[in-house]
Amino acid sequence: PTGSFALNDIVIGVNKDSPYATTQELFDAVKASPGTITVGTDSRAGDDHVNLRTIEKELGLEFNIVHYNSGADKIAALVSGEVDFALGGVSSFIGQAKSGEINVLSVLSDVPSPFFPEVTTLSEQGFEVAPMSNNFAVSVPAGTPAATVAALEAALQAATEDPDVVTALENAGTVPNWMPAVDVAPLWEEREATTKPIIEELIAGE
Repeated sequence: PTGSFALNDIVIGVNKDSPYATTQELFDAVKASPGTITVGTDSRAGDDHVNLRTIEKELGLEFNIVHYNSGADKIAALVSGEVDFALGGVSSFIGQAKSGEINVLSVLSDVPSPFFPEVTTLSEQGFEVAPMSNNFAVSVPAGTPAATVAALEAALQAATEDPDVVTALENAGTVPNWMPAVDVAPLWEEREATTKPIIEELIAGE
């Protein structure tokens, strides 16, 4: 990694006409009918899928997980009522949330999202789940000369702190957040460690 330039908070959202007004109501329905409440992801074995499997394990829930080919397809399915809810980054939800087509029920970060300050976190709602967010990082092949990595890291930091870039990132529903390579590396390793058993489980289930 040469650095990380933004964060994308993870949220749970429902269609504006959903019968579920709160996360508690949604999860109660899941508990009442395990494996029947549908949830959309943007890909199989992607971040959404891994995060959902983590929630299932930590809260003892069972969703009916439906995979789409992209975040746009997932949100379209949510807006049309094809799935009961969806999970993913704020950047995927923000347009339809602002237009009133989607209601955001909870944020899976450790603090509220600046884009939905009125929406409480999952832990604040009484659900003990490890905080989830996506770091947008830039990386280069192993073995890239140190001087090249350093130059790229400096350029990335300068771009991240540029006011025009900050505005563009915020308009896209992401939080500008500079993190140097030395800090990204352990986050990467931690994510791999938590993701590996879930991916292995998915592979074994094929």
